[in-house]
Parts: sequence; structure tokens; C-alpha cells
Amino acid sequence: MFRSLKGIFALDEPVDRDEFTVYEIKINLNRSKYFSVAFFLLDILVVIISFISRGNSFFQMPAVLYLGMYVTLLATMPVFYAVFVKYEKNIAKNIKKLSAAGTLFAVFMLVWCAAISLLDQLSSGQIIIYVGSATIFAVTSYIRPTKMLIIYSTVHALFLIALPYLQHDPKSIFGNAINSTLYIALAWLISFMRYKGLIEDFNNRKKIEMQAEELNRINQELKRLSLMDSLTGVFNRFMFEAKLNEDWEECRNRSVPLALIIIDVDFFKKINDNYGHQEGDKCLKKISEILKDSVKDWTNLIARYGGDEFVILIPGMDQITVSEIAEEIRKRVEESRIPHQYSPVSEYVTISVGACSVIPSDSITITNFIKYADDALYEAKRARNSHRIAVFERIYT
Repeated sequence: MFRSLKGIFALDEPVDRDEFTVYEIKINLNRSKYFSVAFFLLDILVVIISFISRGNSFFQMPAVLYLGMYVTLLATMPVFYAVFVKYEKNIAKNIKKLSAAGTLFAVFMLVWCAAISLLDQLSSGQIIIYVGSATIFAVTSYIRPTKMLIIYSTVHALFLIALPYLQHDPKSIFGNAINSTLYIALAWLISFMRYKGLIEDFNNRKKIEMQAEELNRINQELKRLSLMDSLTGVFNRFMFEAKLNEDWEECRNRSVPLALIIIDVDFFKKINDNYGHQEGDKCLKKISEILKDSVKDWTNLIARYGGDEFVILIPGMDQITVSEIAEEIRKRVEESRIPHQYSPVSEYVTISVGACSVIPSDSITITNFIKYADDALYEAKRARNSHRIAVFERIYT
């Protein structure tokens, strides 16, 4: 039985204690602000009604005691409201101050309501204000159960000590003591259950957020993989075509050149036929690494166009510069000394490179643009025994 009770009254730990504390204080802060304003306005209304209904007796005992309580409330609520507004701008930085202010606000209101119910013992003998406020705070605020238990126990102990001094009927004292104690215990139980539920809701929300983040990460990874060539690690043809359309429009609007380099591995079929497809794959991976190392700007795009062909798209690059880049890539591939004894032009792997640079306009299409680079590549392949690089000579504007 004791183990069962221990399980019932056990609190789960928030998955993120700091974030939960801010979350808890933010809720209490907003509600405390509303309460301070509501109590202030209701207090003014009660004072006016009491003054009208009591007339001259308003300043006589025990009415003057009530007046003192109302004046205290009227003076205190603006102070609490000002503190809440001052520190709510940076909750994370003012956690301790806001926590202390929230606790003090709860203690003050419970003490105030308990004092009103004690004054009621002089006339009606009711305790509804006190027990009602305890229940309201249990329902509307989130305070850690241990702290709430200390608050309730301390205020209630003071209430029980003061009760016989203002209520002289033994039966009323006994009844009010028993009933108020039961109400306070019930209020604490409600407070505990709601605080426990707050932690569970917070943990569930965090789990959902973490799952959503993980799902988003997976989706982003899947999207990235769908745009990548799985063998070489550069982009695939689909991504190249999408980026080409995007860069074409941007360069057209800005009237700046767009460069395209097409790279073909010389006699690649002989590598697969004589060394095996695994060696052919290694060759393509090595060349893709050289390309990525040669063209590092994030605005550029390197893609596997198909088979042993690669393309590089470079916005803002003129014909002279793209020719220099193409020649650098060709040399770096040769300098990598990838064996290819079956090549008629070299004992190492070589590439042929075609390039062009145009300023997109109405006089040229994307199809023409690719054809110019492809024609340059064809020219380079025809002359591969000499330089194996060609740049389409015209710049279209």
C-alpha cells in the first residue's frame, strides 16, 4: 500500500529542467498579472459598495478592520503587477526573482483571504473566502508541490491559531477547523495533480518536438540524398537541371555571365573493361574529389551528368576565367596519376573539358547554352592528343 501511495505521489522529472522552469514561471506570471489587476478592481468595487450600504457605520468596528484589509490589498496589487511587468521581459535571466515574487504573491493572497475569513468570525462565522482562495490558487497556479505544501501548512497553522481569538463558539471553532483543514488538504491534492500533469504535458510536448525535429532531419537528409549522386558524392543531374534554371534566371536579371564546364573521362570504358567496374568507380570518386577541391565556392555546383561525365555550373564567371579553371582541373587530374595503361594518349587517366560562358538573354536558350559547352567538349575530344580542352568562343548577350 505504501509503495502504491509512493508511486501515486511520485513526480516525473522534466526532460529539460531549465526550460520547464521558464515554462512554469511564464504561465504563473501571466495568471498572476491578471489576478493582481482583477483583485485591484474588485477591491475598489467592494469598498464602494460597502461604503454605500454601511453609511456612517463604515468607519466603525469591525468595518474599519475590513477597510484596513482592503486598503492593504489596494496598495499591494500595483506593486506586484509592477514587479511582474518589470521582470517578464527576460524570464530566463530573472527566474529567481520571478519565482520569489510568485511565491510571495501566493502567500500574501492566502494570508489576506485567511485574515478576511477570521474577521468574518466576528459576524457570519464563514470561512468561504479562505478555503475558496486556497482552491482557486490550486486550480490556477503551478507551484512545486513541496513548496505549495509549506505555503498551505504555514498559512493554515496561523489560521487555526488565530481562529479561537475571533470565534468564541466551540462548535463553530471545531467545525471551521475541520472543514478548513479538509479543504486545504484537498486544495493541495489538486495542486499536486495539476503540477504533475504539467510536467507530463511538458515532457510529451518535448518528445513530440524532438520527434518532429528528428523527422525533419530525416526528411532533409532524404531530400539531400535524392539530389546527390550516391557514388561520387556530388549532385546528380536532377539537381543540376534545377540549379541551372535558377541560376539562368538570376544571371539574366542581373545581366551577368553564367559559365558551364563539361568534363569527360578519356577512354573510361577501357578502365571498366580492363581494370573492372570497381576500379572505374574509384576513378570517378577520385575525379569528383579533385573537382570539389578545385571549385570550393558554395554558389557553384558540381554534378555527375551521367556515366563518366561531370558538369560544373559557375554564376558570374567570364570566358577567360572559366578557361583558366577548366585548364587547372585538367592538369590536376593528370597530376593525380591514376593508372590507365590502356589509354592511347597517356599512361594515366586524362579528361577532356569543354566550357562556355554566356550572358543569358532572349537570344539564347538553356538548350543552346548546354550545346555550346557540349560542342566545346566534342572539339576537345577531337584534339585530345594535344590539349584536350576547348572553350566555346562566342559570348552571347
